[in-house]
Order: sequence, then C-alpha cells, then structure tokens
Amino acid sequence: MDGLVKRVALSIVTAALALVVIEGGLSLATGRSLRDAPRLAGRAPSPPPLTDADRREGARDPRSLYSSHEDPLVRYVLRRNAELSIFDGVIHSDALGMRVRPGGEPPQDALRVVVLGDSMAFGYGVDDHETLAARLESALAASRGPDARPVACRTVAIPSWNHRCALRFLVDHYDEYRPDVVIYMPISNDLSDGNSLYMSGFLRQDPDPSSPDPFLLVGLDQHAQVQQFALERLDPSVPRDAASIDALFGPYALTADLSPESTRRFDENVGSILELERYVGARGGRLLVLHQRVGQYVWHLRTRLAERGSRAPFLVLMKDMLRSFKLPRDPHPNAATLEVWAGWVAQELVRLGWVDAGAGRPWPEAPDVYRDLRAPALTERQFDRLARSARATCLAALRNAVVVGQGLGLRQVYGGLNVDGSVKTGLRLMLRADGPTVNVRLEALPTRPDLYPLRVDVEFQGRPAGQVVVEPTGVASGSFDVPPDVARGAALEVALRPERWCVVLERGRSQVASFVPLAISCPEP
Repeated sequence: MDGLVKRVALSIVTAALALVVIEGGLSLATGRSLRDAPRLAGRAPSPPPLTDADRREGARDPRSLYSSHEDPLVRYVLRRNAELSIFDGVIHSDALGMRVRPGGEPPQDALRVVVLGDSMAFGYGVDDHETLAARLESALAASRGPDARPVACRTVAIPSWNHRCALRFLVDHYDEYRPDVVIYMPISNDLSDGNSLYMSGFLRQDPDPSSPDPFLLVGLDQHAQVQQFALERLDPSVPRDAASIDALFGPYALTADLSPESTRRFDENVGSILELERYVGARGGRLLVLHQRVGQYVWHLRTRLAERGSRAPFLVLMKDMLRSFKLPRDPHPNAATLEVWAGWVAQELVRLGWVDAGAGRPWPEAPDVYRDLRAPALTERQFDRLARSARATCLAALRNAVVVGQGLGLRQVYGGLNVDGSVKTGLRLMLRADGPTVNVRLEALPTRPDLYPLRVDVEFQGRPAGQVVVEPTGVASGSFDVPPDVARGAALEVALRPERWCVVLERGRSQVASFVPLAISCPEP
C-alpha cells in the first residue's frame, strides 16, 4: 500500500488535472500508463502501472464484502482470500471469491457437487459449516456409511446474483469445479438486473449490459426500499394491515407474468437454466433445480421449463416459511432450516440414483414443524394450473393507476424509481386497461430547474405512443390512446423515457433523477 500511495501522490504532484484524467483512462483500458513514456524513450524507468490487485485494494473499504469479477456478466464476487461476516455468520473466501469448503481438499475420487445460486444457496448470515452445501455433505457422509463413495459439496453462490451471474461464473471456472452434480437454486431475484459495485466494494445498481433495456435498473431489493419509504409517507388514516397494503400496492409486475417485460425476464431465466442443463450434461454432469418454497415465481418457471423440454428434476422444499425458520433479523433461512433442507436434498439425490446409498444409517426425521410444511410433489399439469390461477389472481388485483406519492399501484412498477419517488433514467410499469386512454401527469425536480424543458417519450407495449414535455414549473400532462390490440381489462405496459437526466443530492446521497411521476392512469370512461 505504501508504494501505491507514493505512485498516486507522484501523479498528482507532477501532472495537471487533464493528464490525470487521461492517465486513468489509459491505465484502465490498456494496463499501460503515461508514466511508461520515459522508459519507452530510453530514459530512467518509472514505477510499474497499477495492477488489478492495486486497483481493488487501493479504494477498498474494509467493511465491504465484494470485489469485481473479470466477466461483465458475473459482475462481482466476494473479496478474495478474506474473512468476512454477515450478521453473526463468519465467511471465509477463496482465491476465486467463493466461500471455502470446510474440511480441506476432498479425495480425488469424490463425487463433486456444486450448490449454485444467490444468497439462498450462499447461506446468508450463517457460518461456512452451516451452509446448505456443507450440511448436505455432512448429511450424505453420516447417512451412507464408510463403504459409499465420498462426496464433496461446494458453494458457488453470491448474494444478489441473478441467473446470468451464476451461470457465467460456473462456465468461467468449470475447470476448477468439474461438478458431477449441480444443484441450482433459482429465486425471484433472478428476474432482477445484475448489480455492480462502487469502488469501495459495496453493491450498487448500474446499467446491466445483458439487458435489452439496460438503463431501466430493475431490482427487488431496491423495490422494497421504495415501498418502505412510501409507507412512511402514507396518510395515517390508511389501514396498515397486510391485506390493505397488498390491495393498495397491487401485484408485483416482475413476477406476475402479465406483460411483456415480465414474460421476457421469465423466458431469459428459463433460457439460462436450459443452457446450464445442456452445458453440465455435455460434460457428464447432472442438474437438479431446487427451490425453497411454492409461489407464483416457481409455478411460472416450472411450467416454462416443461414446455421447453427440460428434463432436469425440479424439487420444491416448503409450502411456507415460519418466522422460526428464519434468521433473527432477516428472512433468510437459519442454520436449523438449512440442516433440514440438506437432509431432504440428500434423500432426493439418493432417490435419483445420483449418489450411491451405501450401507449407512436410516435418514433422520425432520422435526414435525418442518415436515408439516414440506411442499408436496406436483405434476406438470398441476404446476400449469397453479400458474394460470396466479395470473388470473394478479390480473384481478391489478390497479388501473400508479400514483407513487400515495403508494397506489407501487408494486406494478418494474423499475426506475428512486427511493424518494422520483424517476431515474426511465420508468416502466403496468396498469389494468380499464379505459380507452392513458393519462400521464409529471412534474420537474424541484431542485434542478436547469434540466428543463425535458421531453419524455411515452411507450405502450414497447411501441411509441407520444410525448410529454416537462417544464421547470407546473404540471405536464398528456392523454394517449390505448393500442387497439390491448383488450379492455387486460394488463397494459407503460414506459416513460426522458431524453436526459442529472445527478441530485437526496438525504446526503447522490442519485440520478429526471422527473417526478405524479400519476399514470387508465380509468374507466
């Protein structure tokens, strides 16, 4: 670090600001530096350019968990070769930025199992030896006896990864893992865009290069923050019970599978699973798709996988998750729950014939409270029926208006909202088409009159519908015809795209913003 500080100080002292900017761009793009010029001209050598390790550690906040990954679709991994923590859970990372496997190197003849996914597969908030992978390995060892082939289970998962991140990392490092079995845990996070990092190593939302609409910035975690902020601003007379809030906010657009954006994201999620199935199968491995609990996400996913010819077994664990199954301060499963799940997954691997049973002891029974809530096995027809029913339920609950300031229809927003309710680089949402026109009311950011007038393009179902021009003061409004191919009462997808945006300071935090959406509605005539 002393050498890094000296080099940075030397650059600041000896170069003008313009040269510093050029230096940074050249170094990042090529690994070369303007400071190489004297050496290339035959003069005395300069210090070498900054390495990747220098860049990572030079701005690293010691409290952060993550570091960048070379693959832009993976985006980030854990800080490498570090001891980290989430809540009370202690994490040790390896040279690839994954959790270490407790117990050292496995035997050469071990059956190699990878548990792949995001925070659920990662073991958010638990110690290394309490993760699903670690408990699965222990469950198989304890139940199969000494004559069975040894099994080595590895965690290949990072919190907030989506399906692309997980697939790409495994492909990038397949020679390291060479799995005989991959247990992939898809979750509704997979429908979100991939996160990236600040230089300090903390997560941030940036444009996702894998998305056809990269500037939309869709993320369930941020959606929850927007909802919490909206709840704080609701009129005190509004009921706060779960049913009332659900009715006010409307159904989640992202998982409803009612409009093109949700459908596209589900299709891409399934496409990654199919690619994973083909990739692993072509190398002699097998894929098990594992999900924690029933719900519309898993119903839509399973139905699509069957329709597109997947042959991977699909195991759902729980009908519901009690509070006692979760961490004290977080909805992720606790160590006791992961222990139960590991036993069920171990039994499934033996049942499939992927792991030999050996001559071990009988499987221990899970506590009654877990067994009572274990999800039943369903047929493809049952999954399809549940998926259709979920769409109908969401459509019935869909609001014909989104009024961010009142919380109305807030879950019907795909993405693009800041926590304070302003729009970032664009907004996408869905409404119930109850009338022939959509009414749009917008206003300027109060602190940035210099940004206006601002043209905002309006789109329906991905097709242009018109424009609204936001002025520095007053309310900008417009009324636009609903496309004739959208049936009355159906879901209508609306996108608002500003021609530019700016950075503003909100609650001491910089954010990108463009305008304030007052109301977008499609009322009955």
